[in-house]
This record gives sequence, structure tokens and C-alpha cells, in this order.
Amino acid sequence: MARRAGQLISREPHTWLVRVSLGREPETGTRKYRNKTIRGSFREAQTHLNAKLQERDIGRLPRAAAISLNQYLNLWLTTAARPRLRPKSYTDYEGLMRLYVRPALGTGPIGAITQFDIQSVYARMSELG
Repeated sequence: MARRAGQLISREPHTWLVRVSLGREPETGTRKYRNKTIRGSFREAQTHLNAKLQERDIGRLPRAAAISLNQYLNLWLTTAARPRLRPKSYTDYEGLMRLYVRPALGTGPIGAITQFDIQSVYARMSELG
């Protein structure tokens, strides 16, 4: 079953609440949404929802977190990666992040990173071996 990324909620006749999920805050785990009230038909609300979902998917809508990628990687490496990885694997992960990911994407807010940014880092890693 597909995950629901957006909702249309009827408020009054010909009034719809369009809700787009922006993900979760990494520190608190709370869900973040972008809401907009549309006055018009269901079809108009559905069109607006589809447009906002597409914008979110290509990176035009802000994501939930305002922390930098470096802050998130520090948190992820210590709380998620270290407990379940062998020491050598952890060292490799840390090195790859330090050499490739942090210089390219680390200083900006994590919510501003797009799919294109990630593909660029991956392409650079592939070129360098």
C-alpha cells in the first residue's frame, strides 16, 4: 500500500484543506505539514494538491528540518550508525562523509538539499573512484 503524502479534507461546501507532508523533524520526530485552504471544487483542490506534491518531490518546497546536513550527520553517525556497524565500517562511513558529502552539502540546511544535489555528489564519488 502506498504511503499517503497529501490529504484533501472537506471543511465546508466547496472548501477544502490541502495538506502536504514535509517529513519529520530529525531531532523531535514530529511531523511537519504545509496546509492551504482552497475554495472551489474538489477537482481544483486535487489539482493544487498534485502540483504541491510535485514541487515537494523536485525539491521546491522546504523540508521539515532547518538544521544543517553536518549537524544531522553527526547525530546520525553517533546514534544510528555506530551502534549497529562494525568499527571498520563506521570508520569507512565517517571517511566517505568527510571527503565527499560534507564539503558539497554539509553547511546548508538539510531541507534545501534536492535530488539533483545528491546525484551530483554521487556522480563525483563515482568519477573519483
